[in-house]
Amino acid sequence: MKTPRAALISCLLALVALSFESVNYTTLNSIGDLKNVSAETHISMQIVLLLHLLANQVSIDNNNKVSPSFDPTQDFGSHFYSNYEKLLDPAPYGCRYYTLGNVNLNKCGKSRKVPSYVRRPKALKNIPMENRARTILCLRHDGNRWSIHEVYLTQHYRWEEQKGSKYDSNHTFEVTPNLLRELKKFSFNEDIMELQKLRDQYDQNIDNRQLNNIINEWGRRQAPLGLLIFLIFNIFKKRMNRSYVIEPTSEWQNCELEGMSLYVVTGYDGYANIHWNNVTQDLIDAGVAVVLFKNQMDQKKQTYKHIRESSGVFYTSVPLNDGLQVRLHRSESHWLWSNVMEELCRGPEFQSPDAVPVTHYAQLQLFVRNGYSCFRLYIDDCDEWKMNFKKSWVALYSSDKESTHDYRYYQWQWVTKFEQGPRSEDYETFEYCTRSTVEAQLQARFVSENYHEEARTPVWPEGVVSQQDLK
Repeated sequence: MKTPRAALISCLLALVALSFESVNYTTLNSIGDLKNVSAETHISMQIVLLLHLLANQVSIDNNNKVSPSFDPTQDFGSHFYSNYEKLLDPAPYGCRYYTLGNVNLNKCGKSRKVPSYVRRPKALKNIPMENRARTILCLRHDGNRWSIHEVYLTQHYRWEEQKGSKYDSNHTFEVTPNLLRELKKFSFNEDIMELQKLRDQYDQNIDNRQLNNIINEWGRRQAPLGLLIFLIFNIFKKRMNRSYVIEPTSEWQNCELEGMSLYVVTGYDGYANIHWNNVTQDLIDAGVAVVLFKNQMDQKKQTYKHIRESSGVFYTSVPLNDGLQVRLHRSESHWLWSNVMEELCRGPEFQSPDAVPVTHYAQLQLFVRNGYSCFRLYIDDCDEWKMNFKKSWVALYSSDKESTHDYRYYQWQWVTKFEQGPRSEDYETFEYCTRSTVEAQLQARFVSENYHEEARTPVWPEGVVSQQDLK
């Protein structure tokens, strides 16, 4: 028989046990699971965008250990989460919860912003994006690094819906490392063949016409994300909440979906070269031409060439610029006259290599303008950047093997003397053009006092290929 003291202790222990009763949420282990909960609970697209961001900022080993490549305590709108609402189980010993995705914390400073494709993706401009989607990370500090032990998807209630809790437990899900692995397959790239493989792996009912719409709506680089959104929400076939629907607005065809490739590369002395490959013999026999345009919206021909072989190179006299695009047109050609007719398909726009981070609020890019090598800084609205970079410069190098002291032909400039460029989404830009035409292996480096290298761009890609490479 229990004494009154023992009975009291038993009751207290029972109450404690009840207060820490395990919280169980639906586990998302695959893209199929994500698609199912979307159909059942109408999760927001922004939750999926945020989860895609997280998946492509982590590494996962064979033991399912998830390691972030960013600071999960402050980057991407992250901050400590106390779990006072008991949305989740108490954090395991040594772990702390952090919530990630608050765009209101996107302030200039040391932390990285939630990127614009999560906050307001251009391809989803008809669908409102609210600052409600979040991921919650259970973090442990292992030595000098953070590791992620648990991942949850959730969202805030709307203000008028709050019921004693900021987070909606009906839209809270646990995410496994396997789902993160699957989402990493949809990382940004411009390889259309890889996009087709993803389509074939996850939904063979998506035809090339639909895939072409995805590429044109999202852009080639973000097309894998567009395919992911298509798979989960099926946005071209059914209406979403509030009757929002994505309608295809771009009608041009991508040549790669037909097994052909057309592209612009760096030619000699800063001019553009056109390469084509695998143009079918029936098109050659009917008459076709490769035609160069200023960009994908332009309708004025820069130059063109009637082609009589399935693969080849056209050396143009058009200065190389970002945006140049080659298209395949039907054509007629006789010894006295020639004519370019309707468009059949088009290749990608030419783009300079991506920018690289210098600090959390600055990025450096080597780009081309009218055939010449130029530097561009992307600055995240920080007033103090000119003071911080007062004694810094950017220089041009012949290759990544050159010593930092041996920049190319004195082609350099103080950062504070760069000229203001056009605004780019979240960034102010500042630019400087050298007197050197672009060529393979060129590289730009950001250098601070005492020749301390802060960042270097990718080397400029090879532009001349042989006929054997085209086969």
